[in-house]
Amino acid sequence: MNSVTIRHFAWRWALLLTLLPAATVSACEISVRDAAFRVPRDIHRIVVMSIPNDPETEAITKRLQEWIEGPGQHLNLELISVDVDDPDVVWSEYGVPSAPPMVPVVALIGRNNGTAESFVIDHWQPGPDETDLETLLTSPVRQRLSEELGNRLGVILYSPQDESTAEALEATVSRTAMEWAKRSTLGVATIRLDRTDPHERTLLAFAGIRPQTPDWVSVVFGRGKVMSPPLVGELSSTAELNRLLEQLDLDCNCSKPLPSLGVDIPFSWDPALEGTVVALSEETEVVEEPVPIQSAVVVPATIDAPPEDVKDAATSAIANSSHTSTTTFSIKTSLIILAVLGLIVIIASTYFLRG
Repeated sequence: MNSVTIRHFAWRWALLLTLLPAATVSACEISVRDAAFRVPRDIHRIVVMSIPNDPETEAITKRLQEWIEGPGQHLNLELISVDVDDPDVVWSEYGVPSAPPMVPVVALIGRNNGTAESFVIDHWQPGPDETDLETLLTSPVRQRLSEELGNRLGVILYSPQDESTAEALEATVSRTAMEWAKRSTLGVATIRLDRTDPHERTLLAFAGIRPQTPDWVSVVFGRGKVMSPPLVGELSSTAELNRLLEQLDLDCNCSKPLPSLGVDIPFSWDPALEGTVVALSEETEVVEEPVPIQSAVVVPATIDAPPEDVKDAATSAIANSSHTSTTTFSIKTSLIILAVLGLIVIIASTYFLRG
């Protein structure tokens, strides 16, 4: 092996060993749960479908724009207008097979960026009234979520089919929450979603929960991301709930990609809520560029009819404190070893070249 070859070989190894620690540091070294507070939320759409130059549509659009810029400014929604006479419109992008038979109509369209599919959450004709907009803006369950998400590993959201199954489902949820009070320093909260509550129309429609849907359970984390798919019927067990919660406690470079875990509900997240977030894990380095989030949807469903009546959401608060990642020590140790090795190779190569 000649001196040029040896020289290239030595410097390549020196470069590789020097860069490896930096590459490792740039990896995601915080929990999945914590990472969900750093990435952009999924954006859904309020779509005004109409013919051009229609005075009624223009008035509806103006009112919705003012609402989004005012009361709805912290919602993860954007306003879009679609001309139903435009032959270039791809209607599948709005979760429908073709143009609506009557216009104007306003639809709330969810987007599953993970599968590149859209789905209808709700719709109003000719447009939503003030009560509809208030229901879209907030609800008792979403208000409770805003209070719990920042200082919990996650929130178990559950909806029994009826009172005949409620007791057994609540026992499963309570048992799981008590277990995670011991397993996680933040613990989990529990909230019951009553499928007959008209105030929860948006959330129920988004989750695809109808009166005949069997027992439904999922976990909400971050700024309103619902894990997908939910646990329905016999799947709503402690073992399955543990499986979902365990994914949130992983380092995010050891788990499934965030887009595959769930999708953000239409949710008003005031920036002031960021101050309530308690970190689950001690990060070893700052993640300079958050992983861009797409989304995966929770049982997409076109709305045929609105939900009905209401019951108060119930919550169970669990212990709250800080959590140290068990992998931090091993990661730091690996980085130090790699850095030392890189330095040794550089020094050895320098002496070799001088000789």
